[in-house]
Amino acid sequence: MLSLDAMNISLPERRLDIAHDFEELGIDRRTSIVYSRMYGFRKCPVISSNQTERLYLMSSAVDLVKREQVDIQDIRYIIHAHTGQQIGVHGDSLPTALQRKLGAKNCISFGTQSNKCVSLISSLNMLRKLLKLHPKGSKALLLLGEVADTKEMRLIDAGICGDSATAILISLDGDSDQLLGLATHTQGRYFRGIWDTTESEEAYNKYLVDYFRTVIDAALADAGVTLEDVSYIAPHNVNINVWKKIATNLPFPLEKIYLSNIPLIGHCFGSDLIINYHDIKTNNLVKKGDLCLLVTAGVGGVFGAAVIKY
Repeated sequence: MLSLDAMNISLPERRLDIAHDFEELGIDRRTSIVYSRMYGFRKCPVISSNQTERLYLMSSAVDLVKREQVDIQDIRYIIHAHTGQQIGVHGDSLPTALQRKLGAKNCISFGTQSNKCVSLISSLNMLRKLLKLHPKGSKALLLLGEVADTKEMRLIDAGICGDSATAILISLDGDSDQLLGLATHTQGRYFRGIWDTTESEEAYNKYLVDYFRTVIDAALADAGVTLEDVSYIAPHNVNINVWKKIATNLPFPLEKIYLSNIPLIGHCFGSDLIINYHDIKTNNLVKKGDLCLLVTAGVGGVFGAAVIKY
C-alpha cells in the first residue's frame, strides 16, 4: 500500500499583509478588502527577492533526502506536480536538474501539471501503480508547490496564492500515512480555466458543491469506507465560504475541516493538502489509525480527493 513516509514543508518567512501590502501583491485596495474581509485571507507567504523559484523548490527536496538519510539509488521516480507552467531549456527541467543534483541514476524524472492543483492526487495515483514495478524498498520523491510570479498566478477567483515548496518521500512499504483510496473527476465544460465565459463561471459556482460531493464519494468508495469513518478533512485553501457550503451539503462538521491556514498562508496550490494534513497531525487533532480526507479542485474543472490512514 502506498505510504507518505516523510515530508518537508518550506514556507517563506516573509508574509505580506493582504490588507496593507496589496500593491506589492499586484491587486488594488478594493480587491484586498474583498479577499481579506469576505473570503478570510490575511497573509500571503512570498519568497524574498534574492531567491529563485528553482533553488527554493529544489532545496526542500534536497533537505528532505538528507534528513531522512535516503539511499539515493532507492529513488526510482522524481515528480514535480505543479499548477503553473514551467518554462526553461529543453533537458534541464526542474525534476531533471534535481535528479542530477542528487545523483539519482536509477531514476525517471518528470513534471505534471495537467490537473493543476489536483496534480498531487494524480501523482499519487500514478505512483501507486509505478512503484509496483520495482523491488521492495523503492521510493519516489514528489515535489509540490511553486512561486506565484505573475498576477494571474497570485490572484484567482478562489483566493490569494502564496509561495510554497513541499517534498514527500513515498514508498509501498510504510506503516503510517497510507493511501487507502482516491479519485479524480474532470468536468470538461470548464476547460477554458481562468479564461472561461461568464455563463460557464455561473454554472461552475452553481454546481461546485455537487462536483465536490461526487469526487468525495468516489474516493471513499475506492477506499472502502464511508464519510462517517473520516475524522478530519484537509482541504485546499480557497474561499472559506465554499467550505461552509460543502460542510452543510455533505454533511460534515465544519470544525472538522481544517481551515486554520487560510488566513495564515492563503492558497499554496498543490501544497495545501499536505501542509494542512501535516498540521492536523502536528496539532494532535487525529490519532494513529484515524482517517483523513484530502479534498481539492483545480482550474479547468478538475476535482480530486484521497483517503489517508494516519
